[in-house]
Amino acid sequence: PNPPGVDPSLDLRVAMQTLQAHLQKGILPADAGPTDASLVKPVSTALEFPVVIHRISPEGLFGIRYKVDPATNVPVVLGIAADKLCDAYNREVQRFPVDSDLFQQQVVPGDELAVVNGESEPAKI
Repeated sequence: PNPPGVDPSLDLRVAMQTLQAHLQKGILPADAGPTDASLVKPVSTALEFPVVIHRISPEGLFGIRYKVDPATNVPVVLGIAADKLCDAYNREVQRFPVDSDLFQQQVVPGDELAVVNGESEPAKI
């Protein structure tokens, strides 16, 4: 069950079930176009979603620029570097329809970073 006030259509489980149903019917996500964060809809309530980015080598860069908001002590995304791992993640989820939950779960400026590699302390991220 979703916490009070959380739109059930934003549930990751529902999104994954929808994706699986489409794939079983042979409906594939469209090819990703250029990265465009402007198509990600702002949310009125906080929505937490996981983003899994695998770094194959220590030299791989996530490409997430952020700064810690002094008022909340929370890291806030400032930008995503082109052709880095987070940009690749965003391009993958852009393959889904714009109105889908998965498309909307791109990492965009203004997002807050809750946990990175198991760490939630900004100094350890």
